[in-house]
Amino acid sequence: MSARDRSRRIKSTVFGIALVAVGAGLLHWNERRVADSWQTLTAGEAAVVPVSHGHIDPANEGRLVHVSGPVRTRATPTDPDYGMSAPGALRLERVAEMFQWVEHKRIIQNATETAARNKRTTYSYEREWVDRPVISRRFRREEGHENPPMPLKGRTFNLDRAEIGAFRVPGSQLAAVATPEPIPIPARKVDEIASTAGVEGDVHLVDGRLVFGTDPDDPQIGDIRLSFTQRYLGEATAVGLQRGDLVWPYETEGNGRIYLLRPGRVPVEDIFDHARSANLKEEWTLRVVGLALMFGGLIALIRRFSAGGGPVFARFGGVRGSVALALGLSIFIGAVAAGSGWYAVLPGFAITVLSGGAALALVVWGAGWWQGSRPGRASASEIT
Repeated sequence: MSARDRSRRIKSTVFGIALVAVGAGLLHWNERRVADSWQTLTAGEAAVVPVSHGHIDPANEGRLVHVSGPVRTRATPTDPDYGMSAPGALRLERVAEMFQWVEHKRIIQNATETAARNKRTTYSYEREWVDRPVISRRFRREEGHENPPMPLKGRTFNLDRAEIGAFRVPGSQLAAVATPEPIPIPARKVDEIASTAGVEGDVHLVDGRLVFGTDPDDPQIGDIRLSFTQRYLGEATAVGLQRGDLVWPYETEGNGRIYLLRPGRVPVEDIFDHARSANLKEEWTLRVVGLALMFGGLIALIRRFSAGGGPVFARFGGVRGSVALALGLSIFIGAVAAGSGWYAVLPGFAITVLSGGAALALVVWGAGWWQGSRPGRASASEIT
């Protein structure tokens, strides 16, 4: 074996082990986080005290409370530069956009066993309204796709405080759960706002927004669009620590944190159910990524250790069997990583995850081995 081949095998082994370790670590961290969140929310739901929004009971001081009621504000968010305001709202947002070139990157990969060698990256460029500067000098192909500097910036104006009945809550956090609504720019303020903006060119009022450019129906690179939105809530629900007349983040015994805000009047059970499901997409994305990393690492290791005994994967029941082996091991290692994340919180559930993962791994591996070893099936030596 040449020194070059030896170096390549060492790198392949290290790369495979690293991918498996990173994938398993990601799964363990994700499940530990999910378990801690579940424990915190379960304890909170058992301890929470529903209270009336109309008055503050000192007996609930320091307790986790649930309050629903009308939202009131005692100030008005205002944009001092452009003279726009949103009476009764929790937040006013100035939205500045520029018509710019945007680069889209796409990786095309053939679905073959040597897919890593058949990747092709394509770049396309589209003209879009964007609310932040797009730096064209970072494009793969800048020529013909240059973006000018963006002359205007967006800005957010929050209230320091708002009230749900008699209870105070931070205005910015309550605004975060409200839906933005457009505030049309009145025709009488067009000249004033345009003068403040200082953008050269024609000005058009279109659907309550200002468009700086020659033709709003045919925007060109560098055209500007300025609009305003507000965030308003008629009623809201909060779950948190009662501290005087303030609803604040509640710290649990296990160092968990509970501070839930939702628009409208939401029952205790529903607001906690929403909190449990709020991060489902992220949690499952991390699970898939973790398993994919481990699968890729195990494929690299199997290729490495089977190479010395003949064609790739030959020792493991053909290509299908070896892929099934990698998938089965990924499931098993993933179950160990996930189960260990839950063990401190729910030991029974952790053992169930581990047992189920082991059983599924054996089924996957066995099915793949059987398919790869059947007479008449293409063996690894027949695959080029």
